[in-house]
Amino acid sequence: MNARPALLAIFVVVAAASACAHETAADKRAREANAAVAAGAQEARAWLNRFKPCAEPIDTTDVESLPKEEEKDPPTVAVRGLMTLESSAHCHLMRCEGGGCCNGCSIRWVLVAPQPPEGQARRELAIRKNGTWDTLGIGAMDCTVKEVRRQFPSAEVIVTGRIWKDGFDQVITPTSICRVPSPSR
Repeated sequence: MNARPALLAIFVVVAAASACAHETAADKRAREANAAVAAGAQEARAWLNRFKPCAEPIDTTDVESLPKEEEKDPPTVAVRGLMTLESSAHCHLMRCEGGGCCNGCSIRWVLVAPQPPEGQARRELAIRKNGTWDTLGIGAMDCTVKEVRRQFPSAEVIVTGRIWKDGFDQVITPTSICRVPSPSR
């Protein structure tokens, strides 16, 4: 019997076990968090697809045309835009033991113009949940924010509601959200 194949098999098993043993806690958290991102992106697609298609042409305005100042009694408006994740995540600033990937972040869903005016930052309109002061959003780990932005979908929608000032941000409290149908090819 040749001992080399048995020795090689033992070496492969030991090498694989040692590779797993050397995975740091931060690496494990990042791996698990990235797996959760893929599942979350799939759920977000399903959630966006649950919005009913807009039935008929609706007279709308775009995000860039909205007044920047709050009105005392804001009218109900229909705003057409791209529903996507905001450009900056709000993350806890904890010191991570054993590396990174331990800070939770919140990222709001916002309405933006599909093409912001040239030379200007895109204006973001947060979407408030009906009946609460909370805005629609997701949670993510700090190490996954870039991947979340890459994998999470956007959808062109029309949000009908009232515009309010919330701290430094403008938010819309929706009475309805519908998905703009894709043009048929």
